[in-house]
Amino acid sequence: MRGAALRIGGVATVGLLAGLAVLIFGPGPLGSVFGGYDAFSYLPAGSLAVATVATDFNGELRPLDAKLRRLGFIDRPLEEELRRSVNHDEELGLDYDRDLRPLLGNELVVGTPATSGRRVLSADIVAALEVRDRSQLLRLALDRPAVFRPAGKVGGARLFTVRGEGPPFAVNGDELVFAESRSVLEAALRQRERPDGLSRDEFERRSGALGQNAFGRGYVGGRELIDTVSTFVAPELALLREIRWVRAVRTLSLAAIATDDALTARSA
Repeated sequence: MRGAALRIGGVATVGLLAGLAVLIFGPGPLGSVFGGYDAFSYLPAGSLAVATVATDFNGELRPLDAKLRRLGFIDRPLEEELRRSVNHDEELGLDYDRDLRPLLGNELVVGTPATSGRRVLSADIVAALEVRDRSQLLRLALDRPAVFRPAGKVGGARLFTVRGEGPPFAVNGDELVFAESRSVLEAALRQRERPDGLSRDEFERRSGALGQNAFGRGYVGGRELIDTVSTFVAPELALLREIRWVRAVRTLSLAAIATDDALTARSA
């Protein structure tokens, strides 16, 4: 379990850069990316898996950055890698420090809207970031219509595609929302208006107290996981429901923490 949690934390961190890359460089596999406070409500309560990832390069990501460089996994700071990629795209014409850095700082929340008894597909992943600067987000999307092309509205949210290709993303107030398909994105935007969405309080309760100073943390619903796997992957695992201690496992909590000495994964 510790190894699995460490992998999840690493994927979530890369997911931050991948999510920004979708906005900047065009569509592609989204992986698992999602952010913020009210942004939890794009997912229904009872979602199978939810995680948060830090986006503050001067906060929780700083020790991770230092550790990855010390281990030789990266040659330069993570933020510098992102800055170089953004600034070198002449067609897009963005400046990282002027255009993108003001958006970062809040948590990126990663989740799948799948609940018990529903197949979990990679296309079901939803991602949202509650940005620090709302006016900057809308300006970034509206000032470059040849790159960020309008793709309609859902309620009060504006949809855009990157150069007219791939699935759209949404700007909904101060929240930037991604999904692998338009249908999943629209469903998430509709979920945001419903009263039965996931709340930060529920996330905190289910993810537990593992995540102080964590760059990534989250949970997997134990019952939902067993129901989904036994229904769509391995029906024989339905027998696990008959084991008392398995039935008692409601949530698997995960956290990934970087310090000067180690990369640590915790589970409970």
